[in-house]
Amino acid sequence: MTATSKSWSEPGVGSRGGARFGRFNRQSVGLSHSAGALASIWWFRERRMAGLRKQMRLLHSLGEQVIGATSSTEILRRLMLNLPALSQATGVGLYIHNRSTKTLEGVHSNDSAV
Repeated sequence: MTATSKSWSEPGVGSRGGARFGRFNRQSVGLSHSAGALASIWWFRERRMAGLRKQMRLLHSLGEQVIGATSSTEILRRLMLNLPALSQATGVGLYIHNRSTKTLEGVHSNDSAV
């Protein structure tokens, strides 16, 4: 009879002790999985936000280039060079409002390669 009482008093031996340690392992595994999932979600979010910050920097740079341009053809050239990097644009069209005739006039590039 002493053997059975000793086996119950040792931690981890018997059904009560084993269940306690099994539950602890399941909780720690669940916590580690949750922490890993949260870390991966945070990492993906940070990658996406870094891409958006880079895109905003390029857009601000393009805006400054357009403001500093001296002619409409130069604006068109800068847009044609930089806009596809910012978006999935395949072409760029620029129209300027003529106040006297109240119409839009298309701007065409002198460079056919650009």
